[in-house]
Amino acid sequence: MASKVRFSSRLYAFLDGISSLGLKVGIPIAIVAVGYFVSVLFGSRIKELDKLAAEDSAYFFNSLKVAATGLTAASAVVVISIIIRFYYEEFVGQSLSVFGALVYFGAPEAFGRFVNAPNQQAAWVVASIVREACLVGAICLVPGLVLVIRDCILRIWRGISVRRILESRWGDERERERRKKPKFYGKCWDMAYCREFVRQVCPAFKSKKACWRIKTGCYCDEHTILMAMAGKGNGNESYKGILHSLGIDGQSKKPKVSAKAKRMRCRRCGIYAEHQRQKYRLLSPMVFPAVIFAIYVFYGQITIYIQTALHSTDKFISFLSNKTVADYSFAADERMITILAVVWLGIIAISYALRTLEYMIFDLQV
Repeated sequence: MASKVRFSSRLYAFLDGISSLGLKVGIPIAIVAVGYFVSVLFGSRIKELDKLAAEDSAYFFNSLKVAATGLTAASAVVVISIIIRFYYEEFVGQSLSVFGALVYFGAPEAFGRFVNAPNQQAAWVVASIVREACLVGAICLVPGLVLVIRDCILRIWRGISVRRILESRWGDERERERRKKPKFYGKCWDMAYCREFVRQVCPAFKSKKACWRIKTGCYCDEHTILMAMAGKGNGNESYKGILHSLGIDGQSKKPKVSAKAKRMRCRRCGIYAEHQRQKYRLLSPMVFPAVIFAIYVFYGQITIYIQTALHSTDKFISFLSNKTVADYSFAADERMITILAVVWLGIIAISYALRTLEYMIFDLQV
């Protein structure tokens, strides 16, 4: 056991060190490469490519190739290092997938709007940089989507697990839960919390309304549990005095509790936490068909936007290549790219929908 712990510690230390080194080396290389490409695109050198000597032209294109290779390698190293260091953080998958999608699908359109190619060699250079940008976008997009899918699965698993409420239980609910099959979405007296001796005096059970509806019950109102524990002590004069001092003998008035205080009691209650868990277990599977239905309804508009972007990209690539028809057409793979874009959109929508649902149920406790 001790050897496994030492191995795990060494492995974590190694991964931490190697990922830190990857970020320290990869980020500067990526910044330098991007800076070089920006200087090429917006500098004066690209306008004079057709006037360069053969030796200078070869040196320029070789430096362009080195910068592209460095950016590809640095991007891969940075993405892997970020995933290693922040593997359990949800923002990693979402950030990588969003950034990758913007770069992969938006780079051709952005270059077409803001970059001019004055000659054929310049057009080839710009097209090469566009392809490199799309490659960097794919390097971020693919692992980002994988992490987003993982986060969706883990989010549902955490939402329906009982770990959220274990610390709020009295102690023997798990044992009683095994003896009694719980309802999928029940009232408070259907759960493993309810005890027979409390049920006899519980206002929720008597009114047949869940305790979170009337804002009083055995976990939040001390009078309820004291009355239940008082049970058979009504014949004892001393005990009657105690009940009178506590205000639960019917002669003294119970202290008034504001509606805000009652809501706060529910927020801290283990029974209400279990109720919210059941609610999340019921609603979370509905997110998937809801998102799929929304995409189905708006699929026509989505495909129109994607097709417009693809045709604009083809037009831009053709212009850069100085050809009527480009060597590669994005529109030729329109169906596949559209499906990929819709899948990406669906995964992101499901992720944020689950995140919103979890926030509303467990944080806002709607």
